[in-house]
Amino acid sequence: MTRGAGGATFARDGYARGVNEFERILADVGARWFAVAVLGAALNAYAFAQMGFDKRRARLGRRRIPEARLAAPVLLGGLPGVILGMAFFRHKTSKGAFQVRVALYAAAFFAAVAGLGWWALEKVA
Repeated sequence: MTRGAGGATFARDGYARGVNEFERILADVGARWFAVAVLGAALNAYAFAQMGFDKRRARLGRRRIPEARLAAPVLLGGLPGVILGMAFFRHKTSKGAFQVRVALYAAAFFAAVAGLGWWALEKVA
């Protein structure tokens, strides 16, 4: 028997070890999701800034960023950054080919995420 918080006693059994293991797994998963969130935020900030940078270069008559490079962050989850950048800077909003490219890249990203989710569920089951 050991003494726990508040003076309560409990036996060191499977339950106590199970709780500690569960807390360790939650902490590990939380750290991974935090890293994914930080990387996603950075990617979307990059996509947003890239739209503004290209808009500025267009106004100054300088060499532009290729459309494929502007849309590339969408393949990694940067769709919100690209869409917000398009709206905020009013850039590439009337270019149908660019919007189709962004939509196709978004579809590819969501298909990849769904495929990874399916694979993960199959692996667990």
